[in-house]
Amino acid sequence: MESHTFWKTQPVVETTIIAEKEFGPIEVSSIDQIKTESYSLPQGFEFHTLDLDNGEELNKVQQFLNTNYLESDSENMRFAYSKECIKWITQCPNYYPELFVCVRTINNKSIIATIFGIPVNGKIYDKIIPQIEINLLCVNKKFRNKRLAPVMIKEVTRRTNLRGIFQAIYTAGLDLPNKLATLQYMHRIINVKKMSSIGFFSIRDEKISIYEKLYKVCLPKLDYNYS
Repeated sequence: MESHTFWKTQPVVETTIIAEKEFGPIEVSSIDQIKTESYSLPQGFEFHTLDLDNGEELNKVQQFLNTNYLESDSENMRFAYSKECIKWITQCPNYYPELFVCVRTINNKSIIATIFGIPVNGKIYDKIIPQIEINLLCVNKKFRNKRLAPVMIKEVTRRTNLRGIFQAIYTAGLDLPNKLATLQYMHRIINVKKMSSIGFFSIRDEKISIYEKLYKVCLPKLDYNYS
C-alpha cells in the first residue's frame, strides 16, 4: 500500500481473506455526518450530474468515452461504445441518477471526466449486501496529471453514502491494493486480416489463411421441418 498514496487513505482491507464473521462495510457513517456539498475542484471546473435520457448529453458522453476510454498502448485501438450500450451498462433497474457524475468545464460545459455508480446486490456467504459498482471511470488524456480520479471517487462515494450504501466494487487494469480476485480474458479474432493490418498482432502474409481457418466462426447447421 506504500506506493498508493490515495488508497492508503481510504477504508479498504489489505488482505483478500474474508473471515466468515468479519465482512461488511468497513466504515459506516450516519447520514448527518456526510457532506451535503460536492468536493472542491480546481477553478474553472464543476461537477455535473449526467442525464442519459437527454439525447444531446448522451451524445457527449459517447463521444467522450470513445475518445478517451480504454485503448491499446499504441493508441490505434480503443473501445467504442454505442449509446444503447452505455445506457444498458448504467441504467439498470432502480438505478440512482445522481451517481452518474462528470467533471466539466464551466465556460463551455465540455466533459473532461466521468464516473458512474451502479447499484448491485453482492452476496457474501448467506448475506445480501447492497453495493455500488463503479464503471466507466475515465479522465481526458490531457488532464490525467491533475489527480481528478481520486476526487471523483470521493465524490461518488459521498453521494453513495447519502443513499445509505457503504460498500463498492470495481475492476481495474492496474495492480491496485485490496484485490478480491484477479482474472485474465482472451480475444477471439473475427477479422484476421484487419487485426493484423492495424497491429493487434503480427502475422506474416503467407500465414494469414492459416489463421483465418483457425479462427473461422462456424455456425451450427440447422434443419427446419415444415408441416
